[in-house]
Amino acid sequence: MLRYFVSTYSQKHSFILTNRTYNAKVLLLGEFTIIDGGCALAIPFPGFSGHWKSGGHGSSLTAFFEYLRSLPFIDTNKIQYAIDEKYEFESTIPNGYGLGSSGALSAACLDAFGLEKTESTDKLKFMLSEIESFFHGKSSGLDPLISYINKPLLVSDDSVSVCQQPLDLANFHLYDSEKNRNTRKLVNIYNQKKVDPGFKTMLSVLNKYNHALISAIINKENVSAWMKKISRLQLECFPEMIPNDLVSTWRYGLESDQYYMKLSGAGGGGFFLLFNNSRNALSFDNKLLSLKS
Repeated sequence: MLRYFVSTYSQKHSFILTNRTYNAKVLLLGEFTIIDGGCALAIPFPGFSGHWKSGGHGSSLTAFFEYLRSLPFIDTNKIQYAIDEKYEFESTIPNGYGLGSSGALSAACLDAFGLEKTESTDKLKFMLSEIESFFHGKSSGLDPLISYINKPLLVSDDSVSVCQQPLDLANFHLYDSEKNRNTRKLVNIYNQKKVDPGFKTMLSVLNKYNHALISAIINKENVSAWMKKISRLQLECFPEMIPNDLVSTWRYGLESDQYYMKLSGAGGGGFFLLFNNSRNALSFDNKLLSLKS
């Protein structure tokens, strides 16, 4: 279990931090192409989450809290109260797995320390991107927005909206690669590959497939066919993002049509997305987590 600790000061304030739970996120569609304005579909995942807890014993959030004090939409008195009361953010979201561990913490901070409440997704996304930038240098704000709103989000033409339709994700699973990853390194690889015109053409095709699969999921149409296309294309486009010991498993799914795999976020490690295309339960030595709500 992860704990983000807060150091203590003497001044007291009479604020109460939120007792909400902030869920992890899963990027179903849009990995890498979202960087260049592509479409995406992301969902909250309650299988992992974090929450505020008082009475901690450390100081690992001190620098982060000092950064938050510089943001104009943050109530510094509430931050001081959290410091005085030794609040910590206790989280089960694993680091380096693409599930938005820093996004959940950022969402919790805006909820606890924000000076104003708003329902504008654009405004929330901006504030959350400013908060999460402490961890990544630059943040889109999407990961913390999912944890904050706790609803599926659609991204199209750089605009974000809440997906109102219920999603049938019964056949979707997270496959645990049992490896951590470095997202910044993988994004750098992606940016280098974009120089190749052939790669850019494949990205355009991938974005079209993503559009089609998002529509199929929302409208409960033929998900399987588009998952297979994406799985095959990603195996060709992103060999650096697929661990070597996962390639044979990935290929077997394509060849047998029992299941199809794709990246979930940056790839390289952490969780991958797996779609069960058979009527039978799959056995992967407890490496699968269901996304069924």
